[in-house]
Amino acid sequence: MGVSLLTLAMRAAPTLPTQPCLRSLLPSLSPLLPSAAPVSGCSASVFGRWGLALLLPVCLDGRRPRASGRRSAGGHPASKGQTRRLNELGRQGREVPVAVTPLTSFGFGVKVDGLQLSSVLDADSLALLQDLFEQYSVLVFKSASLTDDELIGFARAFAAQFPGAELEASEGPAGGRVKKGSSSSTRLIGRIANFDATTGCILTCDDRLLKLRAGNGLWHIDSSFKVMPALASLMVGNVVVPPGSGGETEFASTRVAFNALTPAEQHELDRLLCVHDFRYSLGLTGCSARFLRRLPPARHFLVRHTPAGRSLFAGRHCSHIEGMPLQSGRALIRKINKHVTQERFIYRHSWSAGDLVICDNRSCVHRGRSWRNPDQIKRQISLVKIAEGRNEVASDCRSCRSLLRDMKLRPGPIAEAAALPEEAEAQAMLQAVGWEDLDASEGDGIMYCQQSLLSKTQAKKRECRKKGS
Repeated sequence: MGVSLLTLAMRAAPTLPTQPCLRSLLPSLSPLLPSAAPVSGCSASVFGRWGLALLLPVCLDGRRPRASGRRSAGGHPASKGQTRRLNELGRQGREVPVAVTPLTSFGFGVKVDGLQLSSVLDADSLALLQDLFEQYSVLVFKSASLTDDELIGFARAFAAQFPGAELEASEGPAGGRVKKGSSSSTRLIGRIANFDATTGCILTCDDRLLKLRAGNGLWHIDSSFKVMPALASLMVGNVVVPPGSGGETEFASTRVAFNALTPAEQHELDRLLCVHDFRYSLGLTGCSARFLRRLPPARHFLVRHTPAGRSLFAGRHCSHIEGMPLQSGRALIRKINKHVTQERFIYRHSWSAGDLVICDNRSCVHRGRSWRNPDQIKRQISLVKIAEGRNEVASDCRSCRSLLRDMKLRPGPIAEAAALPEEAEAQAMLQAVGWEDLDASEGDGIMYCQQSLLSKTQAKKRECRKKGS
């Protein structure tokens, strides 16, 4: 049998053995560990104490590893004593190591090296990525350098790991406009940039598109305002700023943040229903959009139950909590957003050209960071989103129907909009989702628009509404 080595760098991965697909590999590691560290039933502290890099065999001879009878979260048989094979590498008869390196000390984010994402991955390789995705929330592939077609091909294959999931059309100003007759890649890939893709010219700060994109600098969950929110976001750094100039993307673990709450706090938040509304989040920065009639407010649980545990589901699109007084619910959302985005829960990704980052929107929030001289330096991130195959509220019909009936609300995933916040309340929410970081300071630029400009726009729109009423 042709054998290579899959190196899992476990120096700071305290939760890896809990995932079924990966846990099944541990019995094969006994010969590699000191006698004082038995593998069977081992705890995370064993790996942390020894600081080991686990060496796992990978079949490269084209044969499928024998199933152990246990199935992973994706429904694929988990191998016993062997792990994922790579078809492409097996056909070439080469031995190439695949390394999985933790990016934080709190089990959030891993860097994956060695997978050829531009090639078609087999089911076992995709199942391994699914396990890592669900366990660590953020996967980083340095310098993957995928073309548009390769990105969409990989995204489709990855989406197939999740029942009912499919690629989401990147419609709307925040992801670029969809033109009639445009190719599928144009419809599925959003270009988040500070310049016009046609002319190449950097957009001025009073450009309407940049005002709408300013929200990318605030902590958010992609498409949480939709009935079928984005399960995963795949981001590619096409045009990146020079190293040390800013422009990073930050991810905060809402699962680690939830686990940091007391049991009483967790119990209080579980089963609360929140409403995500794009009209509300645009209203925070004084923007509006004509397409909002196609996006009615969506109902979601404030606490999501995922294969790896519970997580908080808020961010800038979260408008209010049903069954609570409006101001009290919004105060709670602000508190949650501030809690989730503490430094101790954050991984900051510094982009290199061609990087691919995949994030699990069910268990993290993210935002873009400012960079120096944005009126001179371009930045573009391509974005493909995988929509969930279900709405968790609609899927939990029995208990939700009872909750909604008690609150005298209509059943289903579509909710009623609440009033837009007044100026002071809007500013408080903006601060809770990182508004201050949009401001220029110490010569640094800002991501898209100055806070002062947006504040003036916001005030002007409110004045117009008052005159019209």
